[in-house]
Amino acid sequence: MGSTLFPKLLGTYEIELHKLVENLGNQRFGKIIDVGAAEGYYAVGFSLISPVSNILAFEMESKGRELLSAMASLNGVANRVSVEGKCDLNNFATALAEFESALVVMDVEGFESELLNPDAVPQLRQCHVLVEVHDYDYVVREIGDLIKKRFLNTHTIQLVPVKERQIADAPGLLKRLQFYPFDAWVLSSLNECRPLSMYWLYLKPFDSLLLQSSK
Repeated sequence: MGSTLFPKLLGTYEIELHKLVENLGNQRFGKIIDVGAAEGYYAVGFSLISPVSNILAFEMESKGRELLSAMASLNGVANRVSVEGKCDLNNFATALAEFESALVVMDVEGFESELLNPDAVPQLRQCHVLVEVHDYDYVVREIGDLIKKRFLNTHTIQLVPVKERQIADAPGLLKRLQFYPFDAWVLSSLNECRPLSMYWLYLKPFDSLLLQSSK
């Protein structure tokens, strides 16, 4: 499905987000919407760490939807993971309409500039959003600045940069293989083929900050 397999099997995939994802899973969202869900790494993952959440996963490719449904069944969460095809502004707004606050996870290869528009989808002003930004040179430029500008008055904005993988990121015994040729093999297994200019944005609505401070 276009993403690297070994890091997912090793548990190091998008390691930059691990702590943030864990914290989001503990917030008990009623609904989590995963746009660009691929085979379900995040859709099924969030259903496991947030058992009170219902998951709606949008995936354009039929093979991805097939794998996603199979993964949800294998993990016993098919009753809480709904799978749909392409996400556009209309069905995105419909998915968010009934919820006061939801979590949106998005990886759509540049289409985030279309979907993450609070003027077109006003409910986004109350949503938590975790988005992989695709404004590095070979996709589209300056999407990140556009998104930050759109949410500047409603959200705190955290930028999470890609970090270069090191042997220390490897799990268990693999991190002890710091000698040739094993070190090269370990680093190759951890490699997600991302440019270091890539990053994620986490958008946290101001209302949730006020709610937390009042507790």
